[in-house]
Amino acid sequence: MDYTTHMDCRQGNLTRLPLVSPANTNVLYLQNNQISTVEDLSSQQWENLTRVHLDGNTLKEFDASRLPRRLQYLSLTNNSLRSMKPELMAMFANSSATLSLSLSGNPWICDCSTFPFKVWLRGHVYMIKDYLDIACGEKISLNDTLALSYINEIPDSVFCPTDYSVQKKQLAAVSVICVLLAVLLVVVLILYYRNRQTIIAYVYIHFYNVFVCVFSEEDLDEDKTYDAFVSYSSADRDIAMALLNSLESNEEKFKLCIHERDWLPGYNISWNIVNSVQNSRRTILVVSKDFLESLWFQVEFHTAYYQMLEDRVDRLIVIVRGELPPKETIDKELKFLLTTKTYLIWGERWFWEKLKYAMPHRKQVPPTNKLAMRNRPNTAMVKTVEDQIANLTAGQKQEKAREKVDEPEEPPVRIENNNQDQTSVVAPPRKTLRGLGTIEPKVQPV
Repeated sequence: MDYTTHMDCRQGNLTRLPLVSPANTNVLYLQNNQISTVEDLSSQQWENLTRVHLDGNTLKEFDASRLPRRLQYLSLTNNSLRSMKPELMAMFANSSATLSLSLSGNPWICDCSTFPFKVWLRGHVYMIKDYLDIACGEKISLNDTLALSYINEIPDSVFCPTDYSVQKKQLAAVSVICVLLAVLLVVVLILYYRNRQTIIAYVYIHFYNVFVCVFSEEDLDEDKTYDAFVSYSSADRDIAMALLNSLESNEEKFKLCIHERDWLPGYNISWNIVNSVQNSRRTILVVSKDFLESLWFQVEFHTAYYQMLEDRVDRLIVIVRGELPPKETIDKELKFLLTTKTYLIWGERWFWEKLKYAMPHRKQVPPTNKLAMRNRPNTAMVKTVEDQIANLTAGQKQEKAREKVDEPEEPPVRIENNNQDQTSVVAPPRKTLRGLGTIEPKVQPV
């Protein structure tokens, strides 16, 4: 007589298969537990199993790699299975011809990714006891009116469209969006490069914190013609020539601007000064006693100083030559600059290395054309410089006029001519008054 051993573990809050079982267990009831995974069912403990009921658990995947060789029925209904791996389908197909499965009550995925599962079901109807009850987790619309859920009722062309109509629509929509974005990007780039300086200036003025993060000094200065404008007095021309020879050499390839070579004839001095400062990435001031006493020091220094404040970029390079006058007599802006900024001393050790480090650090060589200026200078700044020159010139003229008035006159010299009965009065010897030219002596007959 054959005996059948049943092991009933229904509703036992189990999370895994029992570790201990009666000998020769044939039927295993595990319904309505919390089992989420199934280990190998081919161990010696379960070798006599013929029926396994795992209904109503939390299985998301059936992971058993081997089945008991005598297994005749496996029920997996009402779990959380969404798909079946190809290996598992092959294992079921190659098992005993008497094996039956129950798979309904699971939220199966129904799309092209699980289409092989649909084909497998249709090819193993004899094995699947509840084939007609296996449904999709979500209903599929047919002709926008009828919603289907049972897998056997869904046409293959709807389950996984063979004409790719849906994919074509999606692809067309994505393509249109990509084309529109590409066109928009091209338009934005064209507008940006055509109005680059305007955009940079707007961001600089209204969103300075953003400007500092986004734009570099090189972006701000890319349209400038010169790397540096050299401001110097005629007494310091030797330094200016040394700067030209060193910085414009083939090795360094900086482009400098000096007034005696690069200023444009036919333009006002004020226009040339502003143009030189605004079209140069740096302004090199050769500061000496002679330079401080010159009219052009005040004009060129203040133009460069206020341009530096406006751009918020450190553009001034100061080279000091010799002893300077007492600080009390120096221009207040220059005194502030000399106090707060590290300056170079002509002839000091590592002078050229320090100077080249202070020069612009370029990614590429600037243009070598001989066009002195490409950008029109700021009209307001030109007017300011003209007024400054006029005021300084007027002040110098008044000072010279006072010197002329205060200077005592020498008495005329009376000369008697022994050969002629004539006496002449001769003016004092000729002399030169600073700024008023040469005065020739006059001889008047008496």
